[in-house]
Amino acid sequence: MKEGGGVLINGAYGDFHLPESERDIILIASEVRAEEHREMIPCLWGHPQGLFYKSYVELQDEISGETLIWSDLSIHLIRDHGFYRGKGSPFRLEPRVLKQVFWSDS
Repeated sequence: MKEGGGVLINGAYGDFHLPESERDIILIASEVRAEEHREMIPCLWGHPQGLFYKSYVELQDEISGETLIWSDLSIHLIRDHGFYRGKGSPFRLEPRVLKQVFWSDS
């Protein structure tokens, strides 16, 4: 990691707004893409945190073959509301798959 935080993705550092106290996650991925747009989107519950950048990260895990897509809003919804998005949503983060990709013991 770069001094001051941030994550190295395809040769460029980006800040994914994770507090320093969050556990470091080390993974091997065949491809990681990130995009950020100027627009912002609100929390579905009108959370006082306000607006979140309309960004997304797509990760394909070479070990499991799973593809995950998440946004800044996705992280907020899981952390603060326990909401992983609805089944069939392109931004649905299935807890079983998250565990398999990020915290697998294998």
